[in-house]
Parts: sequence; structure tokens; C-alpha cells
Amino acid sequence: MTMKIIAALLAAGFIAGGTCLSVAAHKISDSDVKEGERADDSPAPCVSWVDPLTPPHAALLCIHGLGLNSGAFTNFGRRLSHRGISVYAIDVRGFGSWMKAGGSKKLDFDGTIRDIKNTLDTIHRLNPDLPVFLLGESMGGAIAIRAASLYPESIQGLISAVPAGDRFGGKKEDLKVALETLGHGFRKQFDIGQSIVNQATQNKVQQEVWEEDPLNRMDLSPLQLMQFQHFMDDNIPAAKKITSIPVLIVQGSLDKLVRPQGSWDIFNAMGNRDKSFLAFPSEHLVFEYGRTKSLAEARKSAQIAAVWIYEHLSDKDKRPFSYLAMRNILAERSNDAVAAAGDNAGASPQDRPDTTSDAMIAAEALFQAAKYKEAIPAFQAVIAAEPKNVDAHIWLGLAYEHDGQPALAFGQALQARRQSAGSHQSMRVNEALSQISADPASQPDRSGTKAPDLTDGKPTVLVFGAPWCVESSQDDSMIAHCRKYFGPAVQFKKYNIDEAASAEVVKQFGIGPIPTYVFLTPDGSVKSTQLGHSSFANFVLGVQAINH
Repeated sequence: MTMKIIAALLAAGFIAGGTCLSVAAHKISDSDVKEGERADDSPAPCVSWVDPLTPPHAALLCIHGLGLNSGAFTNFGRRLSHRGISVYAIDVRGFGSWMKAGGSKKLDFDGTIRDIKNTLDTIHRLNPDLPVFLLGESMGGAIAIRAASLYPESIQGLISAVPAGDRFGGKKEDLKVALETLGHGFRKQFDIGQSIVNQATQNKVQQEVWEEDPLNRMDLSPLQLMQFQHFMDDNIPAAKKITSIPVLIVQGSLDKLVRPQGSWDIFNAMGNRDKSFLAFPSEHLVFEYGRTKSLAEARKSAQIAAVWIYEHLSDKDKRPFSYLAMRNILAERSNDAVAAAGDNAGASPQDRPDTTSDAMIAAEALFQAAKYKEAIPAFQAVIAAEPKNVDAHIWLGLAYEHDGQPALAFGQALQARRQSAGSHQSMRVNEALSQISADPASQPDRSGTKAPDLTDGKPTVLVFGAPWCVESSQDDSMIAHCRKYFGPAVQFKKYNIDEAASAEVVKQFGIGPIPTYVFLTPDGSVKSTQLGHSSFANFVLGVQAINH
């Protein structure tokens, strides 16, 4: 009996000093897999979060952690979809919807990696011009590393969170597995959930969701746990094969389950140059189950992924946020703020009721259905009831634009600008103005003298911006450099579009999106206009053209 106990402990790697089955003596062969459990070519269960109102600039495929399912990314996926990233997630074979399919409780890592490749191919086929990224967390992080090492040509970049198999308290778990093996054999499943969940998080809400989600699974056999650990132990060899694609490794600094050193070792093993390691103030799950976390943490983790993805797009794939995308993000933040002040701060922001009126929702629905003539009176009715509703003015302007009434469209946009002056809504208005044609009647006369009173007989550059506009932040620097080159021969005049003192000039030149730069000759004629921040070189060319 004693020898059997020692043999079981050795098989589990406990006496040998290995961590969590890392030196398991039992080799898993085809004979260990029951009939009906063999890998098949069934399509992987997939869930997606694609915002129909926000044109995507990238796609992201997510792989969940041990015991979880694709739905764990719901909050994260919704937040990223608002930021122009279409998010997809599949169930790892043996978890989630696979459990409802006959004979599909087998852990099949090779099959899952095939699923990832097939899903990536499908995303590329449906979105031929969209860059696709891969993200995995915990076990999913390790799976994502393996897939990236095999199919680097299929992805633009990899985000892997807490991918290491080296865990705190690993020897204690090894002993538990060894005793279960001794008492019931390699195939008998037992519940490992409670100990892992309690170690992964102290968040009671997250613990409950983790344990009660019917698609989660924590009953695994010793054989399956050994199979899992063997896979995790191959992290380093797989990481060494990643030599070209950009990678972000994320480790929760409050993680009590996975040792940070393990993630760091994986990071160091990678041979690529474009790689980053981020310690994020989180417990074990960084991206999953965002609805159970503080709103600030859920928002920040989504923002980290979104920004990293955006920074790894090629220049041709980078697109400015549309007005609708900005509206979604601001609505998300508004809902977050409302929730933080209430009793339901731990619930998902997307599950809370929106404060938008029924009339506004109905009007927006008409617009989205391309029924612009019907949408116009609907938005007019909203404005009559809510005169300061900036969104209603913007939507009405867009409806006028689509209905072929640019003068009325621009008028509504300017009303929205006046209503939003100095507030966070100014950004939304600027986005909307980029989609609305300027009123031809308000455009500068490019053939004659328009503003001699602004030039004082000198070449003059009118710079229109606002403090909240990030693109305007470089204006002072560009002006300072130009003054070094051109001296006092050229004058520069800045206008904050939110200030009342600028209103007349803004109206005179029909300023829409910002920043806008108007280049005037000494007699006040408009030589050229540059919309949006482009480059210092273009700005200098505009100045040179008026400085004869």
C-alpha cells in the first residue's frame, strides 16, 4: 500500500518537487482516450460582439481560461466593439458548449488549435481587409501562444494574459490529485473548482459567477489535469518560435494563482523584437468577467487592449473614430458613472437601462433604417421636448444631410456646437461635423477679398481648435517653429471654437471639424484651407504659399 501511495505521488510530481504535474510519469496515449472522445472536425462554438453602428478597424479572436467558456469575454467584447474592434471568442474543446455535444468533454488542445486556425481563416474570409489579432487568458493565453507559434501569418499580433503554468500552492494541489488518483484512478473526475476559484479571486461576485455559470466546468480527472499541465509546460518551447509578430504579455500584479515569474520567463523566451510586458493591477483574470469587477478596472483593461491593437495597425488600416463610435464610448462612460453612484455598481454596464428617451430611440431607429424623411420630424419632436439635447441636434443634422439638405444639416451641427460649448460633448459634435457638408453659403470666398480686417496687410494663418481636441495639441509647437523660420513676416491667430469671442469668425469661415487651418494672403483672400492635423511639413507648405 505504501509503495502505491509513493508511486501515485511520484506520478503527480509532488515528491519530485515539480509544480502541478510538471514531471508526470504517465504518458498520455491514444489508448487513454475513450471511444467517442476523439477529436473531430466540428466547427467551434463561437460568440461575437460586433457593433453594427461602428465600422471596425480590426478583429480580435479570444480564447478563455481553464474551466471557463467564451461568454466570459462578454463585457470585454462589448467594450472593444464600441472602439471599432470586432471581437470573436470560441469555446476550448472540453468546455462551454462542447459539453452539450455528445462525447465532447475531452480536453483536446490540438483540436482547439485547429479551431483557432479555422476561425481565423473564416474571419479573414468575411473581412478580407481587416487585420486580425489573437488574445488568450490563463490556459487560453498558453493556447494562443501555441497557435501564434504555428500560424504567425494568420494574425497581426498576440495578447497573452497570465499564460504560465507555474502556480502558487502547486505542490498542495499535486498531493490532492495524487490522492484522488490513488483512490479512484486516472479517469475519475473530481471537482477542482472551489480551490482554484478561491485562489484566483477574492471577489465574491466573481466567485459566484465562476462557479454558477452552467457552461463552466471544474470537474476534471487526474488524467486531464496531467494533460493540461503537459500542455502548459510546453509554453517556453512554443514562445521561442515566435520571432516576427508583435506580442503583449499581461500579468495581474494581484494574481495569487499564477506566479509572475512564469509569465516573465515566457516573455523572455520570445525571439521577436516587438514585445511588451505589462503588470496590470488585477487578480488572475484581467480580461474575462469584466462585469464582476469595478467599472474602472473593466474599462481600463479594455482600453489597454484597444490601444495596443490600434498602435499595431498599419497606417492604411488606422481610421479615426466615427461619431457613432465616440457616442457609444461616451454612453458607456455615462452608464458607468450612473452605476458607480448607485447600488448596482458591480453589474454589467450593458445590462443597465439606458436613460435615452423612447422618442429618441424611435427616431434613431428610423435613421438607421434609412428613413430619413420620417426621422427628421421625429428628431424635431425630441428637440421640442428637450431643446438642449445635443445628440438630437446632431442626429437631425445627419438626417438632413442624407436627405439632401446640407444648409439645414450644417445649421443643426452649429446649434449642437453652441449647446455643447466647453463640455465633454464638444468632441462628439466635432466628429459629427466631419460627416456633414458645410453650408455652401457660409464657405469663404476663395476668389476675392474675404477678411482684410484679419490680416493687417500680412500673410496670416487662422488656427481653429479647442483645448479638448487632442489633434489641436500640436498647434502651439507648429506655430513656434514657423515663427523661427518666417519671423514676423507671417502672423498666426488662434481661435478656440468654444469661446463666444470666436463665434463670428467661426461662422464667417464655416468651420466644421477641428483643427482647421485657413491660410490668408495679405489682402485677406483665402489661399488654402487644411482640415485636420496632417503634418508639420504640410503646415509649412501652406505658410510658404502665402509668404511671397
